[in-house]
Amino acid sequence: MEPEGKSETPAVRGRRTRAHPRFAIGDEASLLLVNQGAALPCRILDLSQGGCRIHTQDRFVAGMMVRVEVILKLFGMPFRLSGVTQWTNRKHLVGVRFIDLSDRKREQLAQLIEELRAQQQRPADPAAAETNQDLPG
Repeated sequence: MEPEGKSETPAVRGRRTRAHPRFAIGDEASLLLVNQGAALPCRILDLSQGGCRIHTQDRFVAGMMVRVEVILKLFGMPFRLSGVTQWTNRKHLVGVRFIDLSDRKREQLAQLIEELRAQQQRPADPAAAETNQDLPG
């Protein structure tokens, strides 16, 4: 029996827990390899306050712990976020952890994520939702 007040967390049971919720995006972006000065075309698959998951057009072979900048445009606003590659499958997927973000950048990212949250909670087509409510049955 466990001592009172202590419970097994999901991480203890072998499941990973995320520090920040992720939001699907799918928009085009660029991944800048800072030390090489090379920009790779990519697609942001999902975004969180702590990082993002990227699909590169070309095979990503740079490895882990590489300094990068993610350059994207969402809701008409350009973003440039500094980070390091946290993981890669050595094919086309890369996980980026954001680091060295100024307070201003963190606040902008938080606002962007809040907009993504609101957008994903809205019905896809409000007119269709209203029309369906008028139908019998």
